[in-house]
Amino acid sequence: MDLIKSLNSSFGVVSMGGNYRTGKSYLLNKMLLTDKNGFEVGQTVNACTKGLWIYSKPVIGINEDGENIPVLIIDSEGYGSLDLDLDHDIRIFSMCLLISS
Repeated sequence: MDLIKSLNSSFGVVSMGGNYRTGKSYLLNKMLLTDKNGFEVGQTVNACTKGLWIYSKPVIGINEDGENIPVLIIDSEGYGSLDLDLDHDIRIFSMCLLISS
């Protein structure tokens, strides 16, 4: 909440959703985040991301009017894990969809 309150302007939200262990966090780190302290990426079949994780600082994007705006980056837990059921996957996907701009 402190991060959102600190923006003091309109902002965008980009969230990543997809299947379990398919490189969502890795892709966000490579495409959007320039420092080495992005989302955790694992070396095993065990998931690193649980629920939704928001990156600690916004990146700069461009809105439909061509203005620079802060953009919040959100990584999500993957769908289709053997540990969880379809209801859980639907909730994660729905949250990603509803909060993205």
